[in-house]
Order: sequence, then C-alpha cells, then structure tokens
Amino acid sequence: MAALYEKASAADQTGWREILVAHREQLREWADNYPPTFSDKHALVSAEIARLEGRAFDAMQLYEQAIQSAHENGFVQNEALAHEVAARFYATHGFETFAHAYLCNARNCYDRWGALGKVKQLDERYPRLHEGRLPTSTTATIGTPVRQLDVETVVKASQALSSEIVLPTLIEKLMRIAVEHAGAERGLLILLRGDEPQIEAEATTGHSRARVFRSTGSHHTI
Repeated sequence: MAALYEKASAADQTGWREILVAHREQLREWADNYPPTFSDKHALVSAEIARLEGRAFDAMQLYEQAIQSAHENGFVQNEALAHEVAARFYATHGFETFAHAYLCNARNCYDRWGALGKVKQLDERYPRLHEGRLPTSTTATIGTPVRQLDVETVVKASQALSSEIVLPTLIEKLMRIAVEHAGAERGLLILLRGDEPQIEAEATTGHSRARVFRSTGSHHTI
C-alpha cells in the first residue's frame, strides 16, 4: 500500500493513509509488548509513513532501526525487505551509491534465506548487482567497487535530505555500510588535515556487528 500510495487517487490516498496509520499503531502495541518479534516491522512501516510525509531524515533512521532489529532477532527475510525498501527510497532521491549498497545487502539476505526466485528477480532487474562484488577476506581493502562511498558523497546526500545532520552519526553509518558492503573485517576512514592524512575512524567487525572507533578514543556499537 505504501509502495502504491503516490500513484493512487486522492480519495484512495485518504483511505489508505488511515489504514497505514492504524496498522502502524497496532504494530506499535505489539512491539511494546514483545520487541524482538515486532520492533522491526513497526520500524519499517513507520519509515514508509515518514517517507510519504516527506520526513526524509526520520525515514533514514527508521529504515536503519528496522534493518538492525531484524538482523539482531534473526528475521533475515525482514532484513532483506527493509534493505530493499530503503534502496528504493535512496534511488528515488537520486543517491545511486546508497541504493546499490542497500540492494547488495538485500540480495545477500534473500540468498541466505533461500529465496532464490527473489534473488533471480533482483539480478534481472538490477544487472549492476553483479558488478564489483568483493570476496570476503581478512586482507581485503575497500577499492574501486565502493570508491563512491566517500565522506563528501555522504555529507552532500544527507544535507540534501535534512539540515539536522549529526556528523559523528553520519561517519558511523558510512563506515558500517562500507565495511559490510566490502565484506571486510576492518576499515579505516582517513581524512586530510592540511597536508597530513589522519585516521578519523576505524571500523572492525565481530559478533555480526560493526564497531566504529572515533579518533577521540570513544567508540559505539552499531
């Protein structure tokens, strides 16, 4: 319903909006009672409503919440769906690099779930998914296939979506996406301070999560 909303008539949109909000509130109640099963579903529906209302920054955060909750609670099919829907969101806003990264994650999740028909559909619909796939390696570095995932791109994209940018959060999200997309165990964000390259952040994987360490010495589990 959310996917078809913008192409619907005004009358249908009014009715659908009420249905979507009612569905979100039901999921909210269930998520409050048992978060492991329902929090990812509530977050994803909330993200789609935020998208339809033009609250792009809220949608970004809610897509990430849906993905993380589904991942942590073993709902690989819901994690796949959240990645796929988020990819459509970023593609609509013209952020093809983000869209491609989320689509790759969606494909990987569908493949792990055994939904081979869905994997085939994505491969046929998005031929670029076959380009630049990196092997998982302890010595792999992020090279040409993810060269577009640089800080300038992320900052510009987020500035276009919202004026409420929090750069540390942005860097953490960038590092997590880059490391996951590359299939790497470690990644460094190196920025030039004058003429001197300095490590701004380091991401390492373990226990199915990426930990991002800032140059200040603080770190967050994301």
